[in-house]
Amino acid sequence: QYVLLVGPPGIGKGTSMREGKRLLQRYPLTDPNGTPLFDREKQPRALFHSFSDSIMFEALVWDMVECTKAIYKPDGGLAAQAAGYFMLEELSSLFRKNKSEDVARLLLNLYDCVDYEYRTRTKSTARIRKGCLNLIAGTTMDFVRTAEQSGMLGEGLFSRTLIVYADAPRKIRFSYAN
Repeated sequence: QYVLLVGPPGIGKGTSMREGKRLLQRYPLTDPNGTPLFDREKQPRALFHSFSDSIMFEALVWDMVECTKAIYKPDGGLAAQAAGYFMLEELSSLFRKNKSEDVARLLLNLYDCVDYEYRTRTKSTARIRKGCLNLIAGTTMDFVRTAEQSGMLGEGLFSRTLIVYADAPRKIRFSYAN
């Protein structure tokens, strides 16, 4: 799922995302017995794989490849899946003018759960199998207008995005716990 929070600066898009991320990071990945699993640095692995807060296209591709996990099917077979999420306080950090078409194609393939292959000159080929990406990002109306006019967010990406718009801050009815 792709969610885009659109509104003027200072409206609270980042605050909402930080609270959501805090909740997602609370849940460790466990085995069937409930024992937490650990990563290479002996830290509890998160149930949901989180990507960097600010990421560029190639880093996202290689991070998706690295988070690929083997999944055992009920029939005893084996499948691979690359799943994760990330939250960007500013969508423009991902959609650079020279790579926007590549980013749009990657996001479309991941949304449709279609395999994606990326070839570079210096590294080998990155293959993302059964990719699944959840994205929540904030941006302003100015960036949406510019991106739409230039075709930066074209190819049907907007039709797969839930856009939440606010033009004024909501009244805060509770305080955030630390």
